[in-house]
Amino acid sequence: MLDIGSRARLVAAVLALALAVGDSALSAQKPDEKGKIQTLIINNDHVLCRIQSYNDDYIWIIPVFGDVELEPMRLDWSALDPRQVRDIRGEERRKSAIDELMKQGGDMVEALRIKLKNGKTFIGLELKERSTDEELVVRRKNIPEARYPREDIASTEVIMLPMTEFYSTDEIYIMKMAEMNPATARDHVALAEEMMKVGNWAKAIEHFERARILDEDFIEPTEERIAEAKAEKVNADVEAIDQKIRSDYRARRWRSCLERIDRLSSFDPDNPKRTYWDAKRSEIIANLQKDLRRQIVSSYYRTMTDLVHKRATGLVSDGEIPGVVVTTTRGEAVTGTLVSDDDEFVVVESDGKTLRIAKGLVSEVRSVDRARKTRYATFAEAKDYVSDTSGGITADILKALEKEYGKYATPDNPVTQQTIKEMWDNRLTWVITYTEKGITKTGRVYSFREAEYKTGTWLREGAAVAAGGDDSEAGVETDPEEWWKAQPFDLRAEILRAIAAEALCDVVKVIHKRCPACGGTGVMKRVSSSSAGRLGTSASVCRVCRGMRSFVKIRYR
Repeated sequence: MLDIGSRARLVAAVLALALAVGDSALSAQKPDEKGKIQTLIINNDHVLCRIQSYNDDYIWIIPVFGDVELEPMRLDWSALDPRQVRDIRGEERRKSAIDELMKQGGDMVEALRIKLKNGKTFIGLELKERSTDEELVVRRKNIPEARYPREDIASTEVIMLPMTEFYSTDEIYIMKMAEMNPATARDHVALAEEMMKVGNWAKAIEHFERARILDEDFIEPTEERIAEAKAEKVNADVEAIDQKIRSDYRARRWRSCLERIDRLSSFDPDNPKRTYWDAKRSEIIANLQKDLRRQIVSSYYRTMTDLVHKRATGLVSDGEIPGVVVTTTRGEAVTGTLVSDDDEFVVVESDGKTLRIAKGLVSEVRSVDRARKTRYATFAEAKDYVSDTSGGITADILKALEKEYGKYATPDNPVTQQTIKEMWDNRLTWVITYTEKGITKTGRVYSFREAEYKTGTWLREGAAVAAGGDDSEAGVETDPEEWWKAQPFDLRAEILRAIAAEALCDVVKVIHKRCPACGGTGVMKRVSSSSAGRLGTSASVCRVCRGMRSFVKIRYR
């Protein structure tokens, strides 16, 4: 029994809840099945209750006060905390997902619905060859192997689900290929049909085509199925790109959004997803314009790293042979030596032939170096390239970014090599722009990054070697070029990135890490004995840090 005070609090709580959700909130419902007692946040108030039932519009709850349960109440979903709505309805979605899976094609397998003693439920495909008396091993979606101690399992239930719930379509293809081992046209058609069931459209098309090659009698019967598979593949590709665009849109990756929307242009022009994103293109471009400075500065760091890596690992030529690449509106590319470029034709010599391309078919003429690349850059060449603040890597970065972002330029926001350079130079400061339209302020857009010289610290400009060591005794290579030739590509790239960071970026900190081999002394001492039995010591330059005592790490922005 409740005392007078408890009864008063109970009545007040019910009245407050009823007023919060409206006159229709009190709607008596006979519970189908009472759930566990839990706390729901309703109009910012915490209410102890049981969930009775729910549909797309309402949820019915049974308020609980002490050991007393009130009459069921109907609430609109909007009255609940959004996070709890997702949790509650998520269980419903999981149940309906199982029903939906039952409708899918492909082979059905015996799966287990595993209920643990802690109340959690999982669905998995038992791996019987790995399971033991103490442990149940299952394959779950996106998890190749999950283990559950049998003592933690409350119950298991066998259910039939399609293979696609546990295996990717590529994995199913490998299994089916091994099982069916197609040799005849009929075998390939059978495998293609299996791939149609699981949605592996590319493999379905491939094996239909193989059947047509092996036996002409299959050309006409498979024509409709190939068309169907191609249409489904287009839909699947569009759906995948659409999901990536939505992800980019939520993350405000505007440039990536536009690039993926352009990819949709190669699909069905009447596809509603393409129509939807084409309609949002102007909005995305507007957002990109607002965010252009941040995107370009971010791409500057990335492009610098890419070009450094290319110089460290790529081949170079001993000279330059000017040439051009002519790209046509059909997507074809012709490489050669430019002879002339007038209003009618672009004339190119290539492999002993003279090619005359109508101006109307030309979409781009780009300059290239046609010299054969036969060797790797020396250390001096690579260092000069990555530390060049006007030509070299700087010029290549500006060209690459102008090509990448120039298509998003507007009269109010031009994207030229000069404007890109200004954005980079001003990345550390606030930019205040005064125009006829008013004043705009743009904050700093840099990011902190690190690069290490590692064992190449001795190549750093102004490096000082420790005294007291003998190079000849240690067998240390003192020629930078000879040492450079023996280094792996990843170390070369890291050293060049550190050099580029010091030359092109703002260094905020130089970190020294003691050499683990010599303990930061720069020399290695050893004890030796003479023929007379006397002990002596000698010192030589540390072969690891090469007398530098420490390895240098650069933090830059």
